[in-house]
Amino acid sequence: MKEKFTIHLPGMPQPNLPEGEWIKTIAKPTHEGLLASCARTEVRGFMEVDAHGLCEDGADIDTKFAFKLRNSDNPVRVQIHEGTTRGEVLFYLQEIAKMLREDWYRLDVVDGKETYGCRPKFRLDKR
Repeated sequence: MKEKFTIHLPGMPQPNLPEGEWIKTIAKPTHEGLLASCARTEVRGFMEVDAHGLCEDGADIDTKFAFKLRNSDNPVRVQIHEGTTRGEVLFYLQEIAKMLREDWYRLDVVDGKETYGCRPKFRLDKR
């Protein structure tokens, strides 16, 4: 099993895969092509949840409200940066789920510095 997430681009060597496994090769779009594609999408508001690393109190998770061009009505989208390991993804998804279970109300709280929901914060039961 691959441990790191990588995007397979045309011209890259095909790795040895177990029987029945396959890799989807995608073409990297040009800057102009990506802008043209985005120009046809709606501007939508959504919450971004980012895991940046570890600190003394656990995972460093930030949330903020943003407006972006997006052509999907899916309620949740997870974006995994190329080069991220499987272990990192699984750990941070668990930490994000924990934060959403315990501190959902923090998604709407401004911390006084014009940023939203910076973690770690005191949970409601510890104030």
